[in-house]
Parts: sequence; structure tokens; C-alpha cells
Amino acid sequence: MSTMTEQTARPSTAWRMGVLAVPLFAAVAAVCFVAHVSLANDHSAQQAASCTWLSLSWTVYATAYGAVLLAVAAVAVHFGMFRRAKRNQQNATAVWQGWLSLLGAAVAILCVLAGGIAVVLTHVEAADLAGKIGTHLCEG
Repeated sequence: MSTMTEQTARPSTAWRMGVLAVPLFAAVAAVCFVAHVSLANDHSAQQAASCTWLSLSWTVYATAYGAVLLAVAAVAVHFGMFRRAKRNQQNATAVWQGWLSLLGAAVAILCVLAGGIAVVLTHVEAADLAGKIGTHLCEG
């Protein structure tokens, strides 16, 4: 007699399709974060080239917030789907989609942290720029 309860039921096809949203959200969150870094660097280069303080574009904010929101959605979907599988006495890691979801959730957690830092730094930069927009950046 086994002391552990075996969960042999595999998740349904609908569950397996739904849990694939996790790596998709995590990947798009990572892309948003990379785009944010690129846009922030472009903004700095534009300021240096024009020797003028410039305001941040809306795309800098959108990519920072997009990274955080998509990463939080990925983590929420992951935990919701795994909780649903557990409630239905199914083994979520018995299928490859469950393992892919675990990997996506790990990436998403890193994106939550990185995206959160990006949002904070974006607002700090915007506050710093508020009184300087339009003035000369270069000396001379």
C-alpha cells in the first residue's frame, strides 16, 4: 500500500491550451522590457544629439507598464491554472504544457521585478526632467 496519494489524472485539453498563455505573456513581457530599455537609451541619445532636455515619449511609459502588467498576468494565470488542476486532482506537471508554464512563470517573475524597476526609474527620470524640458543640456 502506498503512503502517497498518486495523482494520475492528466489535465484536460482545455487546461493544456489555457496554460500556454503563461509563456506567451512572459515572452511578450520580456519583449516589452527590452523595448523599454531601447527606447530609454534612444531618448538619452536624442537629448545628447540636440543638446536640449526632452520629455519622455508615451511609448517609454507604455513599454514599462506593459512589461509589468503582462508579467503579473502570466504569474496570475499560472497560479490560477495550477490551482484549478490541483482542485480537480490532476497532475499539472504530467504534461509538457505544465512544465512550459513553470518556466514561463519563472521568467515572468523576473519580468515583474525588472519591469517594476523600469516603471519607478521612468517616473524618477520624468520628475527630474519636469523643470528642465526645453532648456540647454550642453555647456558652451
